[in-house]
Amino acid sequence: MHPISNQFHVRPDHVTGLSEPRKVTDKGEDHYEFEVYLVGGQTLTVGGSGINMAKVSTALIRAVKAHMDSAK
Repeated sequence: MHPISNQFHVRPDHVTGLSEPRKVTDKGEDHYEFEVYLVGGQTLTVGGSGINMAKVSTALIRAVKAHMDSAK
């Protein structure tokens, strides 16, 4: 299981995609969100500071890539 910003834990093999982090102005000056798309159509919305969201999405991409590389 891969932790996502202390909000969720997902299996890297269940992640089908990510949206780009986007600024959400009604939740604070530095609040960003992105979606994690999962097998079966479930979508998780992850939110936090801009710098943190960039790090979180990059870490998730790396975890999914590592899982895919190990499955070869």
